[in-house]
Amino acid sequence: MTILKFLNVRKSFIIFFIVLMLFISLIIRFDPNFMIGKSNIIYINMISLFLFLIYLIYDYYRLNIFFNNLDSLYKKAKDDKYLDLKRGQNEFEKKIYNLFNEIYSFERNRFNILYDEKKENKDYIMSFVHEIKLPISAIKLELENNEDIVMLKDSLEDEIKRIEDEVEKILYSFRLDSFSNDYIIDEVNLNKVINKIIKSNAKIFINKAIKIDIDDINKNVLSDYRWLYFIINQIISNSLKYTDKKGQINIYFKEDDKQVSLIIKDSGIGIKEVDKKRVFDKGFSGSVNRTNKNSTGMGLYLAKKLCDKLNHLIEIDSKENEYTKVIISFYKDYSYLNILN
Repeated sequence: MTILKFLNVRKSFIIFFIVLMLFISLIIRFDPNFMIGKSNIIYINMISLFLFLIYLIYDYYRLNIFFNNLDSLYKKAKDDKYLDLKRGQNEFEKKIYNLFNEIYSFERNRFNILYDEKKENKDYIMSFVHEIKLPISAIKLELENNEDIVMLKDSLEDEIKRIEDEVEKILYSFRLDSFSNDYIIDEVNLNKVINKIIKSNAKIFINKAIKIDIDDINKNVLSDYRWLYFIINQIISNSLKYTDKKGQINIYFKEDDKQVSLIIKDSGIGIKEVDKKRVFDKGFSGSVNRTNKNSTGMGLYLAKKLCDKLNHLIEIDSKENEYTKVIISFYKDYSYLNILN
């Protein structure tokens, strides 16, 4: 902080001091009750000015340190260093400090969130690319080695479906941010949604000889058809993926005065107790998949995010090596004006 800038900052105070001293001097000079000569008045003014200059020098030194700290804050923010700003000695300087500190902390937290999101998205894209390369490689291999047209067609259809499923996941993950502009709440028939999903996964059911047992679920719920289809499809796809051959998937619902609950239960490998609290975390694929790189860990994460936005409750109950049960609950009397944007 230069001296000229300091004088400009303290301009009002300096003018006030000069006017005050002139006023006092005139009162002393012309008031008959004061028997003080002109030389004494000059002497008083010189001493006052001297003391005032000492104060200004001290004030300049103190403010210079404070403003230098503010400048260093800017440089540290650019260099991504920790904030180390002196608190100041009066209320005004303390308020400046608090303001800068709050702004710095807010921007730092926002930067950390954006950085973490970028890292997560990068990790997911890398995982997605790896996942997509596997069916593409399989297709190339089939085209090179398989001369049986029927078998080739079936194999290609399976690999293409894998690609479609992974592409669908990444598309839905990017649509989450624009959810508020991309949904229509209406009555959705659970039976129609589930039958369509089972039909699209029919080959997997047949190839793995998995039995499907569906109760009468001809029930309407308030939701968005497209988003709900994606949610239930992710759950059924997971059940198919982690259920061994000749296993079983049961789909049924329960109802009470407040909600309708859709339950999808499989006889698959289940979830370890240590993993239960993290099944909805982004990119988490569980202990079972530590040696299996084919899982991006995004299916349940997206299902949970969408359920939250649609105000559906999603829960998981599981026992390792026995079953996994996913429950989606739809509230009967809920105002969708409160859906999160």
